[in-house]
Amino acid sequence: MSVTTSSSRISTENSTNTLAPDASMSSLEIIQLNKQKDMRVLGEWVRTEYRKAKSARQAIERQWYLNMAFYQGRQWVAYAPQQAGISNKLVIPPVPPYRVRSTVNRCRSVIRTEMSRLTSNKPNASVVPASSEDEDLFAAQAGEQVWESIYANHQLSTIFKRSIFWTTICGTGFMKVWWDKNAVQNMPDGSEQNGDIKYAPVTPFHIFVHDLTEEEIENQPFVINAYTKTVDCCRQSSVEDF
Repeated sequence: MSVTTSSSRISTENSTNTLAPDASMSSLEIIQLNKQKDMRVLGEWVRTEYRKAKSARQAIERQWYLNMAFYQGRQWVAYAPQQAGISNKLVIPPVPPYRVRSTVNRCRSVIRTEMSRLTSNKPNASVVPASSEDEDLFAAQAGEQVWESIYANHQLSTIFKRSIFWTTICGTGFMKVWWDKNAVQNMPDGSEQNGDIKYAPVTPFHIFVHDLTEEEIENQPFVINAYTKTVDCCRQSSVEDF
């Protein structure tokens, strides 16, 4: 049996697919069924690429965890031997009872000094007028005021500091920018406007890329921002057909 629509054709001969269409289904229902199948294929591809990217950078993540431990003052840790149940785990190797382990955390002071240098100057945005006419001059000033408003209202100073923290610890940091259609902005005239630009620091542990040798993230074929969340949380913040 086969069902044909104006946009797609589904063949169910000798098929065991649980999403096979019924002869009584309408064209709209069949199109929706195709979308579900496409989402399953896309989801499987994302899971496959996620596993590959996570496995490829395992050695780098081990160094990140070690850097975090040193920053927290755990200077005597080491990775446990590759044994069942304790692989990739930081442990403190045992020593004779007469040996004293004195710890002076110089890593934290170095990290804080580097962060102070990187955040000492506020990022500025300048808009060049298109001409010397008053209208273009006022438009350029308005553009700079937009940047100042975004910087203050979205607390970009704090977001920059958190991103730089991960840069100094792990060697790389990220700041994610996206459009939140569910956000509500309170306008100066008292009205409300739906949608707003959102900014957030992202730890390098949650970013996965295809090519670890490519320095520019724009040149990556894809970027995966992975989080572990509950199904209810995804339903509230994702598309309606989740």
